[in-house]
Amino acid sequence: MKGSLLGVLRNLCFAMQVLIVFLLVMERQVELPAWIAPIGRMHPLILHLPIGLLFALGLLAVIRAPSTNGANKSIESYLLHVTAALAAVTALVGFFLAVQGDYDADAVRWHKWTGVGVSLFSYFLLIVHNENWQRSFYHGLLAVTTALLIYAGHLGGELTHGENFVFGSSTEEEVLVINEFTPLYEALVKPILKKKCFSCHNERKSKGDLVMIDQERFKKGGENGPSFIPYQPDQSQIVQRIDLPLEEEEHMPPRSKTQLNDREKEIISRWVASGAHFDLALKDYPREDPNTHWLAGQYQNLEAPSVKYTFEFADQDVVRSLNTPFRSVRQLDLNSPALDATIFVRANYEPSFLTELDVVKNQLISLNLTNLPITDDELSSIAKFKQLEKLILNGTDINGEGLQYLGECTALKSLGLSSTDVTFDQIKSLLEATNLRTISLWNTPLTKDEFTALNLSHPEVDINVGDLPSTTDSIALAPPSLANKRLIMGQGEQLRIKEMFDGVITRYTLDGSDPDSSSQIYQAPIAVSGLTNFKAKAYKGGWLDSPISNFTILQSGLRADTVFLLSAPNPKYRASGAYSLVDLEKGGPREFRSPYWLGFREHP
Repeated sequence: MKGSLLGVLRNLCFAMQVLIVFLLVMERQVELPAWIAPIGRMHPLILHLPIGLLFALGLLAVIRAPSTNGANKSIESYLLHVTAALAAVTALVGFFLAVQGDYDADAVRWHKWTGVGVSLFSYFLLIVHNENWQRSFYHGLLAVTTALLIYAGHLGGELTHGENFVFGSSTEEEVLVINEFTPLYEALVKPILKKKCFSCHNERKSKGDLVMIDQERFKKGGENGPSFIPYQPDQSQIVQRIDLPLEEEEHMPPRSKTQLNDREKEIISRWVASGAHFDLALKDYPREDPNTHWLAGQYQNLEAPSVKYTFEFADQDVVRSLNTPFRSVRQLDLNSPALDATIFVRANYEPSFLTELDVVKNQLISLNLTNLPITDDELSSIAKFKQLEKLILNGTDINGEGLQYLGECTALKSLGLSSTDVTFDQIKSLLEATNLRTISLWNTPLTKDEFTALNLSHPEVDINVGDLPSTTDSIALAPPSLANKRLIMGQGEQLRIKEMFDGVITRYTLDGSDPDSSSQIYQAPIAVSGLTNFKAKAYKGGWLDSPISNFTILQSGLRADTVFLLSAPNPKYRASGAYSLVDLEKGGPREFRSPYWLGFREHP
């Protein structure tokens, strides 16, 4: 019974080797049925079995005594038969996955051939062992097979997880330093895409022909058109796909992958809504954009690279005693001695709230005194905080005469003086006496020419002056968008536009012509009938006109209560089956993979 079972398994291994080689030779002519695709996607699951068994064979070869042992030989024989069979199945299933086209052909080629090599060598190991060839030849072949397995695994890891996944070093990864000059995309959006999307949309593996790691190719999109439309998240595929229900086939990331949380979804949506810029830092975004305000909160909450401080920890009982209803003192990190202090409520402020911080003067690195009645004389108390790196005096009562004291704060890097009465000469002297890197001066008496002079004399300092009034700079309005959920409207349903903000005028046409400043103004929901080509454009004084929105509106008529298909749709474009023909949902012209498209290809 044992011999017949192993004989059948051996013959099965041979048959699969022949099939694998035949499929590789005829690869260009191979067209797999749709039901094979899920089997191909099991390749990453199955491949771990032959890997473990091959290493078990190697361990057995090392510990086995030179003399032939019947029990050892029997165990080895069973392991070899099972390993050869599983290696063949893994190679066959991997071939099914490779021909689905989700991976770059050049990148997958060597992994495919090395995987088939592991299968063939595993079968040769079985033959060598079964024919009782010299033990040294068996050991050499086993070593070659194991080395080939490791290299195939390295190539597979690169396909799935990125270049140099197995042999690379994590210390080589670039550490992004977040500051006010960092592009918002690099700080907020790219880390999400890198963690949740890049593994399937890179130069080696580009599902749907979409490569996201390259900005230009990311903008271009994949086989279904552009990945996003700036300022229009509702019309952008990347937003649509992450918002689809998890059970939908087109939902991204796939159900088997780690999903985006609500914050990550909103970051991507608002990034698109604010223009989908790749190189624009947060400080350069238009401040009127509500999306920028929300993104600013996320941006400012990012953790900067940790700094190791050498000074001693403050006594925890002392830190706790400093916390009152009007003052907060906290440790920035459990493993760091650095402290942050904030004093609040202007009406209840007392000078002692500041002087009492002397007990932690060697640990205090951040102090927030926003909108307090702080005077210039009290800046001498702040000069005692030698470790202070960040000081916020926005909205205080200082007039700048006491800024000279801050020259003693040699560690000071960031200073907020917005909404104070400081002067140009005082700021110039301060910048020369300190090592400041950022200073906030909006809503101060300084003129535009003085700001320019400061920038020229201290280019190493980021001087934040807010938005200075300008008669030449304008910001483009976002294009109008529809409030209607569907582009196929029911009887009596009216076309509605989403409200933007006060003062915006939306002009529109219904005949397909482009709207201009003389077109009809949108004031109330619009009644439409039949096929309507709705175009709209937004206007506001002091702003650039928006791009034109273009929507093709259909009106539903009689609706069938029963519908069925005479032939099955293409598996990639099955939508909701026959119901898709009467669900009143309309797909965009480039959204062929959306859940609203029913498609037939090859078979009418």
